[in-house]
Amino acid sequence: MLLKFCQCLLLASASALCQAASLTVDSAWARVSPPGAKVGVAYMTLFNPGAVAVEITSIETPAAANTQVHDTINDNGMLKMRQIVPLVVAAGERLSLEPGGKHMMLMGLHQGLTAGTEVVVSLTLATGEVVLVTVPVSQTNPAEQ
Repeated sequence: MLLKFCQCLLLASASALCQAASLTVDSAWARVSPPGAKVGVAYMTLFNPGAVAVEITSIETPAAANTQVHDTINDNGMLKMRQIVPLVVAAGERLSLEPGGKHMMLMGLHQGLTAGTEVVVSLTLATGEVVLVTVPVSQTNPAEQ
């Protein structure tokens, strides 16, 4: 009986670990903001290793009053941004937030984004899971340096 209980407990723990890994993030960085700027931008690559789509329903950071994901679109030669809510990462897919495409806007910055610092971003999923991402601030993408 005790053995069965321990096996069930281990199985439940393994299941919780799998759920916690429903979204991974890499290549995160935020661009240095100009002096006095109230808006910043962050980039990253999101990966969903699971078998079902993952929805990011909200994004927050203590560095800014509001955080949104925007997509850059070309509307008859005019570049425009539109907000994406929710942000969906398909099963088994990567979604890149990068310059010139989808990107994270940090609006109402409490202070400028300076090189060598970091901001923490919370991604809240539709499941209620929160994924914390530490985002280094750099003038250019650190992966390309």
